[in-house]
Parts: sequence; structure tokens; C-alpha cells
Amino acid sequence: MALSKATIQKIMDNCDIVDVVGSYVSLTKKGSSHFGLCPFHPDKNPSMSVSQEKKIFNCFSCGTKGNVITFVSKYENIPAENAALKLAKKYNIKIDVKVDPETQKKERLYQAMDEAANFYHFYLNNSEEGKKALEYLKARGIDEEILKHFHIGLAPSGHNYLHQALNQKDISIIDQIDLGLVKQGNDYYDVFRRRIMFPIKNHFGRTVAFSGRIYDDSNEPKYINSIENPIFIKSEVLYNFHNASSSARQADRFYIFEGFMDVIAGVKAGVYNCVATMGTALTRFHISELANITKNIILCFDGDSAGIAATKRAIPLLTSARIQPQTISLPDNLDPDDYLNKYGKEALAKYLNDNVISTYEFLYQNAKKYLIVEDVASIDQFRQEVFGFLKLAKNPVITDFYLKKLSQDLDISLEALTASFGQVPTPVVSTEVQPIIPTKPKKGAQIAKVIKALQGIIKFSLIDKENLEKYHNKVNSFFDNNYLSYISFLFKLIEYYNGNDKFNEDDFLQYIGQNQDFIDIYEEVKNNKFIGVKGEEEFNDYIKTIKGCLSDDAKNTLKNQALNSEKNKHVHINEFSNHRRKNIKIIKKEE
Repeated sequence: MALSKATIQKIMDNCDIVDVVGSYVSLTKKGSSHFGLCPFHPDKNPSMSVSQEKKIFNCFSCGTKGNVITFVSKYENIPAENAALKLAKKYNIKIDVKVDPETQKKERLYQAMDEAANFYHFYLNNSEEGKKALEYLKARGIDEEILKHFHIGLAPSGHNYLHQALNQKDISIIDQIDLGLVKQGNDYYDVFRRRIMFPIKNHFGRTVAFSGRIYDDSNEPKYINSIENPIFIKSEVLYNFHNASSSARQADRFYIFEGFMDVIAGVKAGVYNCVATMGTALTRFHISELANITKNIILCFDGDSAGIAATKRAIPLLTSARIQPQTISLPDNLDPDDYLNKYGKEALAKYLNDNVISTYEFLYQNAKKYLIVEDVASIDQFRQEVFGFLKLAKNPVITDFYLKKLSQDLDISLEALTASFGQVPTPVVSTEVQPIIPTKPKKGAQIAKVIKALQGIIKFSLIDKENLEKYHNKVNSFFDNNYLSYISFLFKLIEYYNGNDKFNEDDFLQYIGQNQDFIDIYEEVKNNKFIGVKGEEEFNDYIKTIKGCLSDDAKNTLKNQALNSEKNKHVHINEFSNHRRKNIKIIKKEE
């Protein structure tokens, strides 16, 4: 879509900039201009002027200025062309717009998702099934105001209610399938059934996906999310960003939570400037969008190992954008939703406001919790943990501060720690989600073969814990960007088995929580009848395939391990967590 200069000029000529800006910011006339608080920086004294005659706005403090289209674009964080079209529609300005086929397709898909969201919301409030779901939501503290704010709905238990509704709206079956709303078996059926539906919107406020949660007794996964589609790329979406932007601009801070229920808890507590990462890692795209609003970005991830890892991954992303990482850690490993239910709305709002600390201090104190000063191994582990996040910080002042602190806590000379720190390589952490690049047929076939092997290992491991131990004893140095999600799943399974001798589906699904990548892999492996688990020979074939993709360094490691196999014949699975913390580099790709 492209707007001509004449069209843009026509829109600016027919829009009253004072009226437009005044709909966002309170303005007071002084002389020939109007003045108000600038929404693009924390402003206590009105420093933004708006000239009706010149058709421009200008902030004398932060320097932000432009025309009416610029203002709407910046305020709503949307492209200038979208802002122009919005103004044209609002003021009934007739314009000629040439829309390219790709834009037409996306708009068609947006409209289909909007129809689906409206259908789910209507069904929640106007059906017998909806009454039960509303009782469940009310028990969770989700009232009518929250239902409307987030446009929460309900997917019927019927086989194809949504499909029929979309057909009546002339939504093509191809679009229904592409968007992950409908699948085809013997006939067409709805993907989401008997689930409370949470629409996921992009940064422009358009519905692009859904997350569906069970609300009654069921053996199904607690959450299922939309597949990625032409308008939904998970790594580019932050839940509630569109709603939170203006509040974040006013408060000059963003809170980043892990899941959308945490965001809903924040909004219930009156904390409107919060977003969630939708079960994926924070990305450079996310940071760029957030930093356009404010550079005060506060991480509020869970206090478990996955949350700590996510916090560490965020450090280079934030520092590369010249943002000092900040963190809030809720007590007792509670998430915001749990904290609100336990202590109330006011307590949550106060805690989020009063307990922001440096991310480095958070990581330091978290590592220190496990320090046993009489144990040399514990001291060394603490030292390595601190060195790891200091290398990520790449800041000499922060490094100097924490090396001195480490020296005092360990009673080790600063000179010795400084010398040791200089010998530690910087952990390599990707700050980008790797793009999907078409591969040559041979490479693609090889990747598919290894993925199937990893799926096989996972399926074997779900059957028996010992299979996972055998896999680790034979292959414990396998890391490759193409297979990161499966490797991460195996790590999670190892952690699960550390506290469980046998696999239980309900317990495991609760253990992985809302991590949609893990849920997708589990469902994929469980339901794929072509992943064989017939016996030792098939298991060894999977191992052989995986070993064939090891790097030279990893192969040498395995060779050395083989030479010492009699000495180290069995590595217990509980020891792997310690081995992982000490020896495994942070993987070069976002989860």
C-alpha cells in the first residue's frame, strides 16, 4: 500500500491538528498556540506546543515534532500510512488508495480473525455453555470489565460451530485453515473447542491469534495456541502491547511478564503498562518496539530455572539498545496472578512499583542463595554464575562493582578474581530469532531426519526415564540451532525426571505450564504414529542419526568419553543439571 504525496497532503489539510492532538492530550490555548503535556517523554510542565495555523506540533523538551500524521503514528506506534488512513476514515476524507495484493490478503485475514473473536465473545455471553464458563471466570476474579477489555470469549464444544459462522460471513475455507481456526478431516471441524478464548492482538490492535484454555475437568493440555500464520509471527507479538503503550508512555516504564494471565492480573490491579512474551523468548524486535515508548523496561519472569535463563538472555538484548536491565522478583516464586489472588490488587500494584532492582543485583542474589561458603565446589559455582552475567553485561563499571562485592562475600582477593575473570570467555547468546531461510534439498532432508530422530528419543523418554539416561550417556554435547526447541524440551524433561521416577501426563503438562513450544512438541510427538519406539535397534538408529550431525569438537568430546567409558559408565540423570550449568554454553538461538 502506498499513499501519494497529494493524498497525504489532502489528509493533513482536512484534519484539524488541535482537534486530533486534543483527543489524546489535554490542551490549553496560550496566544496563537495550544500547549499540553508531551506524551513522548515524562513531562510534568506542558512543553508541547500545537500550532493550528502551521499544522505542526513541537516539544521544546524532547525535540519530538511533526505534523498530524506524525503525531498519531508516534502516539499509537503504527506506521505513518496506517495513521493517515485512520485519520481519513475518522474525518470522512475521500481518498484513492492503491492496495497491493499482499495487503489485501492480510486485511482479509485480519477481518476473518476479528469475526472469530466476535463469535467467541458473543457465544460466551449468550449460550448455556457460556454460563458455566462465566462462573469459572468469575471464580478466577475475571469480571465483566476485564472480559470486555480483553474481548475474552468461548469456543463451543460443538464440532464446527465457528466454521459454520465464518461460512456465513463469506470467509473462505482456505483462509480458515491458513489461520489455524479450522482443520480438515473427514469434514471440516473447529480447532478450538470447549475452551475459554483469549484473543492475541498485534501492535496495531488487530487480532492475529488465539490462546484457548480448558475450564473443566479434562485430560487435554491446559492451553493450546494458534499456529503461526501469515499475520501471526510469535517472535513479533507482545500480548497487550497495543493497550499498554499509552499507559507505559505516561508511566515511563513497561513491565514484561511471562503469560497473559499475569497481564490480566496486572490490569486488574490497575497496572496497565504491562505486556507478556506469549511463551517465547524476548527478541530484538520486542525490545525495539518497547524502546520506542520507553527505555525503562522491567523484567518480571518466574523465579524458576526457565525464568532465570530468560532473564539472562534478555541482558544483551537490552544493553545493545542502551537499556539498563531491571527486574522484579515476586516472593515465594509467585507469579503476578498468584500474588494478586493471595494478597490483593493494591498489594500487587504496590509491590510492582516499589521493588524494582537492577537485573544484575537480582542475578547476583539469586546465585548467592545456593552458596555454601565452606564448600569449594559451591564457591566455584557461585563465581562462575556471577562471571557469566558480568560477561554478558560488557560494562566495566558494573563488572568492577560486582567483582568487589564477590571478593567480600567469598573472602577472595580482588586481584585473584580479576585475573580469573579475564580468562573466562564471553557466553554467546543470540539476540535475534533466526530467520527461516529456504535450504537446499539435501540440507532440508538432513534436518528433517534429525528432527524425527529427536522426536523418537523424546517418545522413548516419555515411556521410560532410563531411555533418557541412555540418550544422555551416549550424546550429551549436541547443540544445533535447527533443533533448539527439541533440545530444550529434552532439558525440560530431564528437570522433570529429577523429581519424578515415572512420567505422568497431567503432572508434566502442569510442570511445563504455558510454554507453547513445549506443549506443541509434546502433542506432536504423542500423536505422531509414524515415530517408532519398537525397541533397542530403533533407539540406536535415532542416536546414530543425531551423532551424525555433531560438530567436530563434540565428536572429539564423545571420543574421549568413550575412552573413559569403563570409569564413567553411568551418569545419573540428577547430576546432569549441575553439568549443564557448569559446562553448557548458552544456545545460539531464541527459544
